[in-house]
Amino acid sequence: MMAAGGTMTGKSVQADDQALQVAPARPGRPGAEARPIVTVVIPTRNRPDHVRQAIHAALAQSYQPLEILVYVDGTERRVADDLDREFSEARVVWSETPVGVAELRNRGLADARGSMVVNLDDDCYFSSHYVIEQAVAAMNEMPDTAVLGLPLIEPLRERPPGFEFSKAAPSERMQSFLGGANLMRRNAVHALGGYRSILKIGHEERDLAMRIHQTDWVIRYGATDPVVHLASEVRDQRRRTRNDARNMLLIAMMNEPAQVLIPHMVVLCCNLLRYRFQFRDLPVKVKGIIEGVWLGCRHWNMRRPLSWKSWNLLSRMCKHTAEQCASGRLPPVPVRVHPEVTSMHCSRPGINAYGNN
Repeated sequence: MMAAGGTMTGKSVQADDQALQVAPARPGRPGAEARPIVTVVIPTRNRPDHVRQAIHAALAQSYQPLEILVYVDGTERRVADDLDREFSEARVVWSETPVGVAELRNRGLADARGSMVVNLDDDCYFSSHYVIEQAVAAMNEMPDTAVLGLPLIEPLRERPPGFEFSKAAPSERMQSFLGGANLMRRNAVHALGGYRSILKIGHEERDLAMRIHQTDWVIRYGATDPVVHLASEVRDQRRRTRNDARNMLLIAMMNEPAQVLIPHMVVLCCNLLRYRFQFRDLPVKVKGIIEGVWLGCRHWNMRRPLSWKSWNLLSRMCKHTAEQCASGRLPPVPVRVHPEVTSMHCSRPGINAYGNN
């Protein structure tokens, strides 16, 4: 049930091996091995219809045991209460003050009981019952993998000519991953401090990916059934434009090698200013660029640049982008076909609402 609780501090989450649990084999399956709990984290804001599809598809997954955490960001308490009543198998967490998707995903990592965490955006859903089953099997075969990017399709979105659809092969190492369609090892991401909350929303997964490449962990592409992205309309285009400019400059200053930082920032600023150029957007873009540079200088102590070798290797890797698919037709949202297979009810004590006293 939803309940008021304390306030999360925003400090980098720490790995807690005791929180990672392994469920016993289900009765009726002689010889079945114990399987680790997998947690699905779904951050949402003002998309009650879309997030319901995401939760339904998560509940329909064949993989068990499964924990589902839904984080409702900066919206009416009524929305969180409605979701909590409708989906008793999920744990719904409400934040009265908007904190951004990066912080919500960090909260999911901190609260998760699973050793592996699936990140799913609120306007996405699994296209079949077996996506998590396939992803976990792939991850178990690749012990060096911190994050597994899941195939993603956008049947209702028209991409411009020349858009580079995903060319990654199964198990291929990748440059980055899509924030709303991935499976990650919780402890590996914890060790890196999770997502940087300063980024709030926009490109936060690129920053995390660059920090992963500074370790012995890798990012790979998974051969699973796809995640469907509904590509919701941007609610505030000007705010998104500003955040994109701000975060792209900030991520460059925190992660790129000194040899390329200044020239790349100049090119980046030029590209940001001329992309879909309109005079009315110019002040917003300039403000975002200035804010990104100012924050980068202010938080210079957070800078952890890639080595020159890692940077060159990174530039040759595939990017995680949408798969090419037939347009105009959405796959059906999976429904539970075996009523006896249910997700874990999250009844453990703890904070169920953030920022509310």
